[in-house]
Amino acid sequence: MFRLIRASFNQRRKTLQNGLNNSPEIPFTKEQITEAIESLGLGPSVRGEALNLEQFAALSNYFTRMK
Repeated sequence: MFRLIRASFNQRRKTLQNGLNNSPEIPFTKEQITEAIESLGLGPSVRGEALNLEQFAALSNYFTRMK
């Protein structure tokens, strides 16, 4: 979960989708990242700062199930 949060804020002014996609710590495709974000009921253009801790935990759990 901490790698996910770090990747979300590593690059300034990026959407969550692009921030995660550009991170070497997140081994998922852009399509998988988009699917994960949309599973939270959010659009792919959402920024990392818009998510609360529970949403980051849910996103982390989603990615864990994908492995």
